[in-house]
Amino acid sequence: MANRFQIIALTTLLLQSSFSDAASLQLRIDAAEGGRQSQTNITALEQYLGGLGCDVGVMGEDSTDKADLFFNTRPVTQALENGYRRLVAPATWQDYPLTTTLLIKSSTGISEAQSIAGERIAFVSEHAYIGRTLSLQWLSEHKVEVSPESEYLTGDYQGSMTMLLHGDVFSAAIAGPLAHRWAEANDLTLLYESEPQDIGYIWISKAVSSARQHRCQLAFQGLQRESRRDKRMRLFPLWLEGFR
Repeated sequence: MANRFQIIALTTLLLQSSFSDAASLQLRIDAAEGGRQSQTNITALEQYLGGLGCDVGVMGEDSTDKADLFFNTRPVTQALENGYRRLVAPATWQDYPLTTTLLIKSSTGISEAQSIAGERIAFVSEHAYIGRTLSLQWLSEHKVEVSPESEYLTGDYQGSMTMLLHGDVFSAAIAGPLAHRWAEANDLTLLYESEPQDIGYIWISKAVSSARQHRCQLAFQGLQRESRRDKRMRLFPLWLEGFR
C-alpha cells in the first residue's frame, strides 16, 4: 500500500513538472528606450521564439504580474540580481559600446555644454536611461538646467533624429551605436558621449529549469535584426541589433 502511494505521489510530481515546463514563460520588455508593442510585432516574436523551443508570452506594458524573462534597459537593481540571472547580452551596430550621446549639427560649431542652455532637446521618453537620463545628468554637472518647455519626448530614436535633422530641436540624445552610424552621413557632431553602459540584457528567473534556460538562450542568440522593418525586433529599441 505504501509503495502504491509513493508511485501516485511521484506520478503527480512528474505531471506537475511537465505542466509547469509547458506553460509559456512571461516576457516583460522595458519600452522606455522605444519599441512598438503592437499585436503584429508581439505575435512575430512569440512565434519565432516558440519555434525554437522557448515558448513565451509578451506581457502588456501595464501588467503587474511577475515576469519569467525581462529585457532591462536601466541600471541593475539588487532585487533583479537576487531573482534573475543574465541570459543573453545585447548586440549593437558593429559591436559599438552602448553609450549615450548628445548630437548637434556640425554647422553650429559649438563644443561646450553651456552653448545649448535654453535650446530645445529631443529625448526618447521620460524614463529612457540612454535616451534621456544620462544626458540630463551630464548637462546638470555642467550647470545647464533643461526646462520642461525645452524637452521634446519623441517615443523612439528615429523620431529624435528626424526632429534634429529637420531643425525642430537643437540637439538630440541618441544611443552611441546609432549616433556613430548616423553622424558622418548627416554632418552631425557628438557634443557629449557617456561611458559604456552595462544594460540591455535579457534576464531569466532562477526558478526556470536549466534545460529551459538553455533553450531560450539559444533562441535569443539566434534573434538578429534583418531590417528596420523586422517585426520580431520592433518591440526593442533601435540600438539593439540582436543578442549574443
